[in-house]
Amino acid sequence: MGRKALGRGLSGLIPQGNKESAVAVADAPQDENGVVELPVGRIVASRWQPRAHFNDQKLAALADSIREQGLVQPVVVRKKDNGEYELIAGERRLRAVTMLGWETVRACLLDAGDERMRELALVENLQRDDLNAIETAVSYDMLQREEGLTHEQIAARLGVSRASITNFIRLLKLPEEVKQMVAEGELSAGHARTILALGDAMSQIDLAKKVVREKIPVQELEKIVKRINTPAAARKEKLTKTSVVSKDPYVADIENKLRSKLGVKVDINDQGGKGKIEIEYYSYDDINRLFEYLGIFGD
Repeated sequence: MGRKALGRGLSGLIPQGNKESAVAVADAPQDENGVVELPVGRIVASRWQPRAHFNDQKLAALADSIREQGLVQPVVVRKKDNGEYELIAGERRLRAVTMLGWETVRACLLDAGDERMRELALVENLQRDDLNAIETAVSYDMLQREEGLTHEQIAARLGVSRASITNFIRLLKLPEEVKQMVAEGELSAGHARTILALGDAMSQIDLAKKVVREKIPVQELEKIVKRINTPAAARKEKLTKTSVVSKDPYVADIENKLRSKLGVKVDINDQGGKGKIEIEYYSYDDINRLFEYLGIFGD
């Protein structure tokens, strides 16, 4: 038997005139739609909430709207054994009413198991357009790991391309420092995917900082990454053909760090502690970046 399709969002969660789909709460009378008033302090966040960042300005705007218009759409929760309620959907609304100082909030109480909880939390967030790239990647990865779905199945059920699912999940391979830059909006998903082409974490971090510092567009970044990667590929091919002993790891590490910092080809020809460093440049901007890095400024 095939797996059920993913949920339809909040419209499919809230009962409309059907009390049987909601759970009775002895100390909270239900209205005709099975919606109850629950203490805000007894509602806790979902364990499967992929969203980690909430825009303060948008929350404030939502709070102002709720103050003027009231809470049109209730939050959705399930009851826990300890008397608390676990949020299924509506964390932004809950945060907004908390900002307003409300003691209670309208809630739809559902009887949902852990699997259904995961699905509802992920689907509600994925159907929004303000998740950052890392939160989206985490959501897709959770659907893959927790629900056992393939990239093709996730794509089909959410109406996106399989390549998009794969590209987002790949972002989770980035170092934590770079993922944080993406989550905070300093780097775009396009920047992050391009940086992934670098082989080691330190080079990825260094280049990400350079992109943020110099506001490098994705198209230019692609050229920089290609320039950094090309020498390594060429040397590997040359070593394979000539069976030359590999370059000293310490020297190779210095080369990689210089390439990441400068964004140009760098080659160190070491002969037992002596040799030369060759640095290519492709524009006067490259020369200026080199001078700035070395602390050299024109008179």
